[in-house]
Amino acid sequence: MKTNKWKTSFWILFIIWIGTSLSLIYQTMERNAYREYRVETDQDMELDLKQLSENLEGKLNIKDFDIILKRHSEDEKPITELGLNRIRLIFDNNGQFKKVTSEW
Repeated sequence: MKTNKWKTSFWILFIIWIGTSLSLIYQTMERNAYREYRVETDQDMELDLKQLSENLEGKLNIKDFDIILKRHSEDEKPITELGLNRIRLIFDNNGQFKKVTSEW
């Protein structure tokens, strides 16, 4: 029994093309779902930081962060910002807490 090589090649390539297309569609949908989740998480975090900033304004002093200040003891200029992992605490010139911002 003689088989047509072009038919066999066509079906192999067609199956590969379908597999690749489905894979790309899945990856695009997954990426969009992750992006949407990230936007919602970032918005929630910004709201939390705003509420934290409002609650702590004027209650904290830069001297409350002695451990972090020791790392910057070589600097000659006065410290008005402290950068923690993903947030930055900002103080006024008197050392009183001013606000919290996110840092990405």
